[in-house]
Amino acid sequence: MNINRCIKINFSFVVFLLVSLFSGLILKSTLFILCLIFHELGHLFFIKIFKQKIRRLEITGFGLIISANFEIQPLRKGLIYSGGLIFSLFLETIFLVFNLELLKNINLLIIIINLIPIPPLDGFNILKTFFELFFDEEYSLDLSLDISIIAIVLTIILFFLTKQIFLICIVTFSLSKLIKYKSLKKIIYLKNFLKLNPHKQIAV
Repeated sequence: MNINRCIKINFSFVVFLLVSLFSGLILKSTLFILCLIFHELGHLFFIKIFKQKIRRLEITGFGLIISANFEIQPLRKGLIYSGGLIFSLFLETIFLVFNLELLKNINLLIIIINLIPIPPLDGFNILKTFFELFFDEEYSLDLSLDISIIAIVLTIILFFLTKQIFLICIVTFSLSKLIKYKSLKKIIYLKNFLKLNPHKQIAV
């Protein structure tokens, strides 16, 4: 696999580095990245355990987005999506034991962010995988996207209440991914419609 084609750097990561450089938050940003790396190792650990292949890695300001076709049971897929949170919770325990206040707060922020059920965060993927235990993949995606819209609205409200700038950054980033999901869903529906109705024309 060509490593240049496999790894993509998202614009949000460049913005994150520039903001860190000119805001005097180099130490906190470095610790944030280190905690994120440990978080992503959790995902990669379970991907390796279940022998899955990665198509692409996208480095963003909010973590690593792993693109892969997981041809495994929902429970195993759920472990892959939960792997980052499992590793982060383990790390949080260590920080609590040794009373490392700054690292504890940074790592806790990563955990909270990833619990939000909006794409492409872990919370969204875990929720979608949970629904796949009961419904087919297409309906699970549809249901998860509807819930993510509610979560985005609540996150925006929380931003106005707390004035935490990172919340609006997450919402903006998530909306760009949500548009792609919605576009993908329309393509899936269109293909299925054409398969079922090969002689019909569709007016768009």
